Amino acid sequence: MSIPDRDFQEPLNFLAIAIPYLSGGSPNGLLQARETAHTLCASFINLGEATLKFKTIICTSAATISLALAFALPAHAAGVSGQGTWETTLLGRDINRNAVAATDSSAVYLYDTVQHITWLRDANVNGLMDWNSAMNWAANLSTGSDSNTINDWRLPLVGGVVRYGIDGLSNDFGYNVDTTSSEMASLWYGSLGNKAYCASGNGIWSTCTEQPGWGLSNTGYFKNLQSSRYWFGTDQSEIGYAWSFRTSDGLQENNDFGFGIREDNRKHNALFAMAVRTGDVLLAPVPEPETYAMLLAGLGVMGAVARRRKAKQA
Repeated sequence: MSIPDRDFQEPLNFLAIAIPYLSGGSPNGLLQARETAHTLCASFINLGEATLKFKTIICTSAATISLALAFALPAHAAGVSGQGTWETTLLGRDINRNAVAATDSSAVYLYDTVQHITWLRDANVNGLMDWNSAMNWAANLSTGSDSNTINDWRLPLVGGVVRYGIDGLSNDFGYNVDTTSSEMASLWYGSLGNKAYCASGNGIWSTCTEQPGWGLSNTGYFKNLQSSRYWFGTDQSEIGYAWSFRTSDGLQENNDFGFGIREDNRKHNALFAMAVRTGDVLLAPVPEPETYAMLLAGLGVMGAVARRRKAKQA
């Protein structure tokens, strides 16, 4: 029984790509190889026996690369004081929508004063998901209870003047992207002050100069922020892809890994997701009883003055 050539094409592409990365041993190369391996591992469905052997190789490679990355990448601090603006621009809110210290265990929301949006503090609530599952998760997410319920969550957005295709570059695609049009980039580059793999410009990793200190060095007040890839809620339907942001090195793309490996729809890949909503969740302050008493007293004085003027006119 012969196996169609297409059953072998993707694993062979991966092996041709991964070997140079692994031999080079650079952390960024390992990241690229790991994500390609995870993608291919998840893509083998209903294949013949011969191709299943390739699947075993690929999936085992993904696990091996992840182990190598544990030693190749530096440990990530919870928060780096003085790096970025996070200490003053991310404000804590508790489940009852009260202002609390962002370092407090009761802080479940982080209000981003730069973008006027609120992030869910836990950056990995639901684990890895494909794009449609991530979209449904955010849309159906409900936090708090009764009058403090918040149910207008969504995935972060990216948008600009131009959104390029699979191989195109723009201010939205690549490293050091425009932070004014990307909620993830604004957080990662601006608020947290992390550095991209590329020293300058928005080039791709294979053509730029590696920048010292690149990577997810600062997670600020967030919990469980993964050094991996996160979905945007923005897709590019004309090519069947969705946008993603790689927190491991600051790469933003429409989910094309740039290896010449093409699939009909990359939205089936398993990535992480963060929940965000527009505006601040903070409740309007409730006036103290003394405030009401002063207001009523003031209204009484104004009423007495009005009656006196009316009496004089009569």
